Amino acid sequence: MLQAKVKKTQNEKMTNVRLDDLPKMRRNELDELYLLATTPTIEEVKGVTDGRILTGVIPFNKYFSWIPWKGKVFEPLTANSGKGINRIEVGSFKRKWFSYETSIIPPLFGNDDVLTLDYSNQGNIWPIRLVRDDLKKLHDGLFLGAVYLRSKKGYKFTLYFALGLAKNNEPFKSNKYR
Repeated sequence: MLQAKVKKTQNEKMTNVRLDDLPKMRRNELDELYLLATTPTIEEVKGVTDGRILTGVIPFNKYFSWIPWKGKVFEPLTANSGKGINRIEVGSFKRKWFSYETSIIPPLFGNDDVLTLDYSNQGNIWPIRLVRDDLKKLHDGLFLGAVYLRSKKGYKFTLYFALGLAKNNEPFKSNKYR
């Protein structure tokens, strides 16, 4: 009975959170949400997303609010894989940079599988190829991601980010982002 009540409270916590609530949360709160979140399917994360940089090893959302990252674009290819690219915007300057491949694999942190964004492709510049993003689902249309950097000693957690499916989730138009 107690386990069912705890699970209900945890589910309510996740379904009530919104994209703009996440930047206000502390690292320990995000750690807890990440562990409670579920594995999204490739198809659930499709199209344009709006992104927020959260906190991590240092409070990125406090000191790096100037970073022009606005989200990501996802394109499922099969039930088990996909691809995507980051959206960068500064005023009217809009570009797509830093492509990735997606798949469902075991996590670096936690128990459930994650939707991983692998930046190791040769089209990316060297430091970006060291990045791995692991994405989990908070509820329909809202995702919590963890960024890891690869070093000689393995992957190190860097920060959390959040993604929400864009309200006008139209297919990605290459003429908007060059």
